[in-house]
Amino acid sequence: MRVLFVSFHREGVETLNFLKKNKSVELVGCLSLVASSSMNKSGSYNYKTLCNESSVKYFECNHINDQETKALIKKLEPDILMVLGWGQI
Repeated sequence: MRVLFVSFHREGVETLNFLKKNKSVELVGCLSLVASSSMNKSGSYNYKTLCNESSVKYFECNHINDQETKALIKKLEPDILMVLGWGQI
């Protein structure tokens, strides 16, 4: 199953780590807010560092409903989006 993980909040760290280890999951990437947007939000987490350490493709967006973000999601062709701690959807 192709999964795109979407979060900027620290509550998603455990879930991302689980997805990375799950052999039935093809983790197509991690999508998070640009740092300038997430710094103003409570509980934000730097997923870029975690993804770089584990070779997970990392993507940032200003808003989940921007046209370029929608195009990215379509291009990655996930079967599901795993969304944690995201208030824009």
